[in-house]
This record gives sequence, structure tokens and C-alpha cells, in this order.
Amino acid sequence: MSEVFISGFFGMGNLGDDVILRGILDSIREYIPKVRFLVTGQILSHIDKGKNFVAIPPDDSEIIYSAIKRASLIICGGGGLIHDLPYSYYLPDFPKGSLGGMFRELYVTLCAKILQKPIMFWGIGVGPMFTLKAKTLASIILNNANIITVRDFFSYREILKMKVLKPIFVTADPAFLIKTNEDKERNQVKILLRQIGIPFNKDFIIITVRPHPLKSSTHSQVGEKEKNYIKNLASLCDYIVTHINAIPLFISMQLSKEKDDPLINKVINTMKHQSSAKIISQQLSAEELSGIFKMAKMTVGARLHSITLAALNECPFISFSYHPKVRSIVRMLGQEKYSVDIYDNNASQLITMIDEIMSCINRIRQTLKERVVFLKNQAALSALLAFQLYRQHRDFREFSLDFANHKQKLISEKEYHCILERGEGIFKSSALLELYEEENRRLKEENRRLKQKLKKDRIYHYLRKLLKV
Repeated sequence: MSEVFISGFFGMGNLGDDVILRGILDSIREYIPKVRFLVTGQILSHIDKGKNFVAIPPDDSEIIYSAIKRASLIICGGGGLIHDLPYSYYLPDFPKGSLGGMFRELYVTLCAKILQKPIMFWGIGVGPMFTLKAKTLASIILNNANIITVRDFFSYREILKMKVLKPIFVTADPAFLIKTNEDKERNQVKILLRQIGIPFNKDFIIITVRPHPLKSSTHSQVGEKEKNYIKNLASLCDYIVTHINAIPLFISMQLSKEKDDPLINKVINTMKHQSSAKIISQQLSAEELSGIFKMAKMTVGARLHSITLAALNECPFISFSYHPKVRSIVRMLGQEKYSVDIYDNNASQLITMIDEIMSCINRIRQTLKERVVFLKNQAALSALLAFQLYRQHRDFREFSLDFANHKQKLISEKEYHCILERGEGIFKSSALLELYEEENRRLKEENRRLKQKLKKDRIYHYLRKLLKV
């Protein structure tokens, strides 16, 4: 039986990361039915019930090395693996230069390189990158790969700045690839909602929060920002109860480390209608999570994968932006109008947004449906590339690392666009494809200017050297 090694931060209490893993597993099984997965993570039993699934301790280098040695394909991702922030959070006043999260990917890719295993970065997020040492390390890691797929254009732009000479494709988040059983998930969700006291015929609106990772006790400015955020969100929840006649349902997407629960409790304690709010704070499978979002009236999300799951289930949303990755996904989904900065908003602004969404909810659902069809096709490209990489290694026992041969051995960029345009006419005429083409043109122009600047810099330094002599 073939084995595939997957490196990431799975089973560590972040429900979004677990949904990413589920999307990768489901899509690989479509191409390789008989496969055993070797996955770095802690508690993974809720993610996949299959027998051919082995959890690898993420901090045991010897076991990781032996797992890589057995595997036919090495996958790193998805999620935000490459950045130099100490948290998966971006604010201008944050400390920069943290490399800790990238060292494991360096170890995995170097081991795979030594053992001559094919390496793929699957639907990853890259950046922001601020320091030269971080960019250098990221460049070494990414240049070890055979193929790189990123989930948004922000990540693509960041990679272009790092002199990475490997095939790079903009696809979509692996979470768009999850396969669920609608009947099964509906029954599971009914039981779950009954347990927390939500009647089956009662509307509910999902709320997800994201605590500020810097402690308010040591950063007074952080304390003020978080107080305003809590106050505005509490006012919105009260409005949901009194005017929308729905239940605010808080879902804790982070169950360990920087937990969501303390912030959820602060928001509920600030509400006037505290008894109306409900909380789900437990480990959920991808089916359960997806089923809850499918049944929700709408979502107010401060977690990237709460927005992704809402879109996947045609659930309108208001998004709190805390990182460029959120702005990217919101733009892809055509919902920039309903996105606000997490610490720069007010209650009346949020209430206006929720009223506007409720007034045109069917039109928004249709937009999300069209965009998600497109993004699913984008995300599926990663699975197709992974299979092609696996097949070449498996069948021929050889794999060229020469970028010049990329178009002969792998799917070219032209073929990539053909895949997106194949099938439904919506892909050719959709505003999203136009957005991608516009972004591609802009990126090529940006890349050309960057090369010109580098050339000028080299000439300048050469002249300075001559003048000094």
C-alpha cells in the first residue's frame, strides 16, 4: 500500500487546521483509493475515522525521518506555514522576526531532499515576511519543493519576492475540498443543537471570535482595542436577539493555546440578553462543523475557516479582517462590502451590515454558490498536481528538479487555466476569473518592475565598486 506523509499543525485544537487536513485527505483518496496517511499531529481521531491513518508525533525528529523514508509523496500544508510573525495574526505594532514555525518545515524538506522524495507545498499561506533572515530561510524551504500551490494572490506575491525558482500555482484553500454526507451531518447537527438548547425550527447566527494574542495586562493599548471589540460585538448580538429574532451561537474554533472561550465569555457577559446566547466549545468533526454552518441563518466570523465554511455552505457572512489572508478570501468570494477591520469598527456599522445582508440574503447566497463552484475547481488543481507528482515518482522512480522541464513534465500554466475554464460556462464569464486574470497581469508587471529594480541595483553597486577602486 502507498504511503503519503503530510506535515502541518493538525490535531492541536484549531478546528480550521483540522478542516484543511480533511480536505487534503478526501481529495487524495479520489485519485489514490488505497493509501495510508502518515500525518504529523496530536489528537487526530476526530478528523478521519479511516484505518489507513497514522498520527506522527510532531516533535519527534527520528519518527518523522522514518515516516518520510517510507512515504512515496511528501506534502507540507495547508495553512499559514511560512511567515515570521510569532502568531498567525498581523497587526502593524506586532514583533517581527519569529522563525520557530518554519524550522520543522525546513527539517521535513531537507530530509525529503536527502531521501530523494517528491515534495509538494499544498494550498499554503505565505507571509507577511518582514526580516531578511526569515525571507532567506523561507526561500531555502520553498526551493526544496517540486511544486508549490498557494491559496491566495497575497501569498503568491510574497513568494515572488523570495527568488523561489519552482513551479507556483494559485489555487484555493484545501478546506473547499471536504466531502460530507448531508444526511449524516444533518442528524449529527440536530442532536448537537438539541444538547445546547437550540430548537430545530429556531434561526441562529454563528459568531466566531479571535482574541488578541498580546496580553492586555502588559499592553494598555491592546486592552482598549479589545474592550471596544467586545462592546461592539455584544451590541450586535443583542440586536440579533431583539430585531432578527435569532439565537447568537458562539463556536470556539481554537480549543488550546490562545483559547477562544475566555473572550466568548467576556462578550456574553457584556450582552443585555445573556441567556439567549449559546456556546459550542468542543472538538467537532468536519461533518459537524459544515452541518452547523449549513443550517445557520448567517455568520459573523473572526476566524478564516469560519468564513470558508460559511461560503462553502452558502451562508452569508460579516468578516472581521485581522490578516491579509482574510482580505484575500473575502475578495475571492466577492464579499468585500461586508468586511471590517477587527479593531476598527463600531456597533452601528455592524448593525447596518447585518440589516443589508438580511434584505438581500438570497442574492448573496447565489453569489457565494457561484464563487464556491469556481474555488472548488481551483482547490482541486492541487490534488491533480499532487497525484501527477506521486505517479511520476511511483511509476518511473525519477523526478526532474529542473524548472526548465516543468512544462513538459507537469501541467503548464496554460493547461491550468484550461482546467478552470472546462465544463460550465460560468468559469469563462464570471467576475472571479476576470479578477484572477487582472491579478495575474498585475503580478507579472510587478515582477517585471522588481527584476528591473534588481538589475539597476546591481549596476549601481558595480559602479560604486569601480569608483572606490
